[in-house]
Amino acid sequence: MKYAREHAVMRPACGDLERAGRSRQVWPRLQRTFLSKVVGPHFETICRDWARGEAEPDVLGGFPTGVAAGVVNDSAARTQHEVDVAVFGRDEQGREELLAIGEAKWHDTVGTGHLRRLAHVRTLLRVRDGVRADRCRLLLFSGGGFADDLRSAAATDLGVQLVDLDRLYAAD
Repeated sequence: MKYAREHAVMRPACGDLERAGRSRQVWPRLQRTFLSKVVGPHFETICRDWARGEAEPDVLGGFPTGVAAGVVNDSAARTQHEVDVAVFGRDEQGREELLAIGEAKWHDTVGTGHLRRLAHVRTLLRVRDGVRADRCRLLLFSGGGFADDLRSAAATDLGVQLVDLDRLYAAD
C-alpha cells in the first residue's frame, strides 16, 4: 500500500510537497488520484475479504471456496469488463461453480447502471465454456450509498445483494 501511495500520489507532487506551505494546494489536485489508485483498490480488497470470510452462505448462494478479481472479455463489443469480486464455490456434486460476482465502488453512489453492467458480465460468463455460472448472484458494494431505483430492484430479487459499509463492518 505504501508503494502505491508514494508512486501514484506523492511522487508526482514531490517538488510541491517539499516546499513550505504548498500541501494545502497540492491535496485538492491529488485527491482524485488517491481515491482511484489507493483507496479504491483497498476497498475492493476489503470486499473480497468480506465475501470470503464474513458473508453468509445464503447471501452468496453457497459456501465460498475462493474469491478473486478478474477480467471478462466481451468479444462482441471488443472490450473487457473488470470484476472486482468473483466468489467460487462447489455445487452438490462437488463441481466448481461461480457463486457470485461483484462491483465495488468506494466513492460513488451505485445505481441500476452498475447492476446492468454486472448482469451483462454474468451473461457473458454463463455462455463461456468451463464456467458454471447458472446460479451466479450479483453483489454491489458501495461506500457512497445506493440509488433508490437500485434499492427497489434489489428488494425484489434475492440474486442481487447490496453491501454498504454497515453490512460490511457489522459486528456479530
